[in-house]
Amino acid sequence: MKRSSKTHKRRRFSDEFKREAVELSRNTNTSQKAICEQLGISPNLLSRWRRELLDDGNEVSTSNEAALGKKIKRLEAELAKKDAEVRFLKKAHEYFARNSKSERDDRVS
Repeated sequence: MKRSSKTHKRRRFSDEFKREAVELSRNTNTSQKAICEQLGISPNLLSRWRRELLDDGNEVSTSNEAALGKKIKRLEAELAKKDAEVRFLKKAHEYFARNSKSERDDRVS
């Protein structure tokens, strides 16, 4: 029985989905068959993605490095903001501690 091209739709997967599926298969102790069942893909498809990513290894690592670089810059900016907040809070604490001490001294005298 032939499949009609109108009834069968070919699914397309993003490069990100493919990379994540390959990483999942590499970094877990779960079998490839179980991963494929979980993701709803065939084991042959996952194997092909693994081969393609190995062949294009430089491209994958370059895009991964770019994403990591962006994340590092964002985290460094967030850290700088938090450091500034901590410095401000330390100064505020010192200010209020000094004023509180002088008020206690005035009451005792």
